[in-house]
Amino acid sequence: MSGRADAAGEHWPIAMVLPDGQRLTVRLYERAQAREGPWMYRIGAPMWQCAGGPRVEAMQYTTWVSHDVLEPITGIDLSRVPTRRLHPDPPVVHSGWLRTPGPGGRGAILHDHGCRHAAPGGAQLDDLQALDELARTDVRACQDCDAAAVLGAVLDLGRRSG
Repeated sequence: MSGRADAAGEHWPIAMVLPDGQRLTVRLYERAQAREGPWMYRIGAPMWQCAGGPRVEAMQYTTWVSHDVLEPITGIDLSRVPTRRLHPDPPVVHSGWLRTPGPGGRGAILHDHGCRHAAPGGAQLDDLQALDELARTDVRACQDCDAAAVLGAVLDLGRRSG
């Protein structure tokens, strides 16, 4: 693949390093920096989603990440990636997960850190802790935030491959 973005949408391939060390080729769309803040990179990661019934279809999960999870791919020229400075704040970046007691104090529910349905005072978890919690039978992911879509997909992928 060349370092030039394709005509359908400006993007460049770049490697994203997952928490377990695996590398996934994702699409790099742009980079942005808040005034004197860290550089953030908007990427698109290939995924699958349910399309009704037993069908699945390709989709893309787009998010902002920091430079420490990305590695350039040899031979790809990133000099034309759109670059801008943001004022005053950088894009919102996922900041973790919350574990809150389930209804009636039975089990627990995992929420995205910013979920409006999360009860105050929940236990804060990082990605791996959240996946460990979700693997327990008495813990479920909130359906109203990104918890079910993101954590559930990662957990399912791990179960299929391992």
